[in-house]
Amino acid sequence: MQRVIELTYSQSKFVADEVSKAIAFVTGFGGGKTFSLVVKMTKIKLKQPKVDLLYLLPVYSMFRDILFPTLAEVLDGSGIGYKINKTTGEIFFDCGGRVILKSMDNPESIVGMNVFAVLLDELDTLPYEKAWQVWIKSLARARKKVNLFEQFENDDGEIETRIALDDDGEEIELENQMIVGSTPEGFRLLYKLFDPRNNPPENYTLIQASGYENIHLP
Repeated sequence: MQRVIELTYSQSKFVADEVSKAIAFVTGFGGGKTFSLVVKMTKIKLKQPKVDLLYLLPVYSMFRDILFPTLAEVLDGSGIGYKINKTTGEIFFDCGGRVILKSMDNPESIVGMNVFAVLLDELDTLPYEKAWQVWIKSLARARKKVNLFEQFENDDGEIETRIALDDDGEEIELENQMIVGSTPEGFRLLYKLFDPRNNPPENYTLIQASGYENIHLP
């Protein structure tokens, strides 16, 4: 029997959002930021198995200390298979595609990738200027075009899949997403980009969560 992953209300909103161009899950220590990012990453991989994703952390050692244990916590016992290649910095899911792992140490190294979405873990812990460089470099990477597919019943009563079309007959493309999970660090980049008082860019969504929502905390 596969176990069920329990999410808080705020985590559920964050994971379910597929339409925001950028979405930030902001909470304090113990609020489940990396957990939420891993669940959202897994959901994307299951729905779009062939596309690549990019996952960023401030320093590379945090993948070993934070991401890999959280990945095991979320996926072990779920029936979802994956392999980590620590040498190349990649995660391969059995369903296909990969998650590319990069540190934010050197923003100039975030180049040459064409991914569907970028996950930025603890972005706001960086100084403002460096975080802005990481954001701009990452934004340019989230450009892989992916069509929305729909199922339909053919004349023989069989279920088939086709590309979904809008009212004008144009192919519908899914939204590339910038996905952030971070602790709030005062008036830094996330405040500038997502706080409603700063008139954030269109389709930028902020989800602020309280640590009290996490029933697993003491």
